[in-house]
Amino acid sequence: MLITPSVSRKGGPVEERVPYGEIRAWFLNCYYVYCQDKIAAGRGWAERELEINWAYNEFDNAFQLPIENLMVEALTLILEGGRLPDTEAYHRNRIANILEQNNLEDMMREISEDEAHELRYDLKILGITA
Repeated sequence: MLITPSVSRKGGPVEERVPYGEIRAWFLNCYYVYCQDKIAAGRGWAERELEINWAYNEFDNAFQLPIENLMVEALTLILEGGRLPDTEAYHRNRIANILEQNNLEDMMREISEDEAHELRYDLKILGITA
């Protein structure tokens, strides 16, 4: 899978930000490919082996923009569905760090109204925002 990295506005050209829906599609594709490969190879699942972890690791350092990283972390928590308390704290910590360093409202102004609505809803149901 090819992930196009963002280009920062700081001292460079205007970035090509990846929309929330596209990040979700890439993430779900990783999830799908991992499961597909497991089935095709006839391999069983190891204890605590999770396709979501593999998909998440595919995005490690893939994005530079805080809003994109916020989207990845929120998406991961949504897909975990509260079933992985061991990793939930990690992702919530990542989100807290992003929000400490960046104003949420400023980031929301950089994305489309539809994306902002969707991301706000995800952050709300996760209990991150009111």
